[in-house]
Amino acid sequence: MTVGLAMVGLLVLQPALETLEAQSVAEESVVTQDSLAVAVPFGPGERMEYQVKLGVFSAGEAYIAVDGLDTVRGHPAYRLSMGLRGGILFAKVNDTYQSWLDTRRLVTLRFIRDVHEVRYKSFKEWMIYPEDRRWEQISADLAETMNTGEPL
Repeated sequence: MTVGLAMVGLLVLQPALETLEAQSVAEESVVTQDSLAVAVPFGPGERMEYQVKLGVFSAGEAYIAVDGLDTVRGHPAYRLSMGLRGGILFAKVNDTYQSWLDTRRLVTLRFIRDVHEVRYKSFKEWMIYPEDRRWEQISADLAETMNTGEPL
């Protein structure tokens, strides 16, 4: 698992959490790697799980995972996911984030945010076209040009 992927996960989870206790879970990769993929220190089947605590109280669980290889618009991509589930009393959350990362260029091609919180639910899906420097939000029929050529 790269430090960058773990940091992104922790930055997203950190505001909702006071304490994370990491528990690494090793899983076997059953997917064949893309032979033209950029060398990375992670691969399909890797997963990190966390116990979420609020002080001394258990508040749920979270994970960061490389779910496998997929294809987006003909490009091989790592399917990455991050989730948070739990809460205290009536304040429950069940959030999932998925990202498809091109194996050859390490740029995001697709992103899904599925959030279920106390009085808020939201599902958003984006298709990202780095070569054209643009994105489309499928769930809202929006599209814009990116202000930067830097990969997402």
